Parts: sequence; C-alpha cells; structure tokens
Amino acid sequence: MLVDLLSEDAHHLFRQLVASGGRRLEGNHDKNPALQELIRRGLAWESDGPAPIVYAVSPITAMRLLLSNEQQRVIHAHRRIIEQYAELESLERGWSADTPAGVELLTGPAAITTIAYELMVDARAECRSIHSPTAGELRLPSHRPDSAVRHRRLVVAALLEDPGAREAIDTAEANGIEHRILTEVPAPMVVTENAALVWLRPPPDGAALLIRGGAMVESLAWLFDLLWKPAVPFAAPAAAGSDLPSAVQLQILRLAATGLKDEAIARSLGRSVRWVRRHFELLEERLEATNRMTLGIAATRRGWL
Repeated sequence: MLVDLLSEDAHHLFRQLVASGGRRLEGNHDKNPALQELIRRGLAWESDGPAPIVYAVSPITAMRLLLSNEQQRVIHAHRRIIEQYAELESLERGWSADTPAGVELLTGPAAITTIAYELMVDARAECRSIHSPTAGELRLPSHRPDSAVRHRRLVVAALLEDPGAREAIDTAEANGIEHRILTEVPAPMVVTENAALVWLRPPPDGAALLIRGGAMVESLAWLFDLLWKPAVPFAAPAAAGSDLPSAVQLQILRLAATGLKDEAIARSLGRSVRWVRRHFELLEERLEATNRMTLGIAATRRGWL
C-alpha cells in the first residue's frame, strides 16, 4: 500500500530502515531525494551528533501519516473544485447576459464544428441531433462528455452504407448514445435545452443557423421527438427468450425497415447481395411470410422491430 503513496526509491529506503532498526547513511545524504522525501513526510528522522543515524517510524504510523496527508490533499482539491465551479457559474451568468436569445448565421466548417461540439458539451439534460451524409460539420464525437446527459441521434438510412459511419455509430451505441434510423430526415441539426444549430449549406464552405433560446428551440425539440417515435431503433431489441433470430438477421431486418434495398444492406454489412437475400428467405420461411411486406408485419408483431 505504501508504494502507492510514496516514490519507488522512498518506499525501498523506508523498508530498509524498518528492517535494520535505523542505519548510518554514508556520504552527503542531505542530497538523497528518497531520504528527504521520507523526512519531509514525517516518516523518518535523524539523530543528533557528528555521525547521525536515520530511523523510520513504524509501518502503522507511516500509513496513518500518509493517509492523513492524502485526505488533506483530497479535501484541498475538493475545495478548489467548488471554487472553480463558482467561477464557472459566474462566467455562465455573464455569458448568458452577453448572448441574448436570437439567431446568428455561422459560416465555415471550423466555426460550425466548434459550436456543435460546445452545444453537446454544455447540454444539461438532453442533446438531440439529426445526421445525414452531407452534414460533415455536424458529425459529433462518439462519446458522452457527461454520462448523466441523454444523447439521441436520428440518422438517415443512406448514412449506414458508409463503413466509417457505421463504425462510429457502433462505438457511440456502446457508449450509451441512442440512434434511430429514418429513410429521410429534415435539415441536420443539434438541439439542446437552450440552443439549436441548424445546418443550411453543405461543405466545403458550409453554413448553419445558431438559435439561442425562445420558442424556435422548443419547436425544433418537438419536431425531433415527433420524428423519433416512428424511427427504427439501431440497437437490437432486448432479448425475449429463444424466439429472437440471430443478431445478423435482426440487423438485416432493421436496415430493411429503414427503406434500404438489398444492395445497400449488403454494402452496409460488407457482404454479398446473395447472402442478404438468403437471410431474407430464411426469415420468411421461419415466420411463414409470403413477401417482404408480410415479413415486416410478422417481425413487428413478434417485437423484433
């Protein structure tokens, strides 16, 4: 345990001193960093006289001293965090006063990417976003800065044909970011409690509207929730016994439900069209479906979609 609270050299010297019951150190030990660390932290001391002997406290006393010091360090760090949060609140009040509700036109990928990321980080309860292949500026990181904030993303089905986008969604899903798929989406956007960023023009120049406060932000959040309900979940549904098909077949069903054709599903999964169609045949046989429409109805009734 002491090795976690001391440097490696100081820990080694402490063990030597305890084992020997005290020892005379040769040379100019005033410049010995390990010894000075032990003395500074109250774990060792020197006797008086022309040939001083260095002694160590008992391991129990050493542990008590080190834990007390560590506790004081944590208390000090906690106090500093409280002070910094107070400073943050002061900055936020000033920022809010300087940035009243309104609309601002942003141009250029760098400015749009910066604001999009800041909106995601500053969200306090929920961050909603809509993504399409043309909105390169609005592709957000695949992690949640604050695990207490809910992140939901609507993704256009065509985006799943991009292997890089599929990998990013898989990673984001693993990190707790929810995704649902739509065949078509409105303008890409990011919406939080107090602001919204709406994409207007594709790269390389790019343009977006930044909306702060007011009924417009509430309306965009309402629009997102309206689109979210009928969208197809990207994640697999919760297991309900042995009735579920394989994970691959569930994925094929979900992609088909978004409107993707067999060729697009094959590209998305990195497989052949024949392989995809064979799985559809197996699913139709299993559910006694006569075509893709009846297959979708049967899968929905079973809770697979």
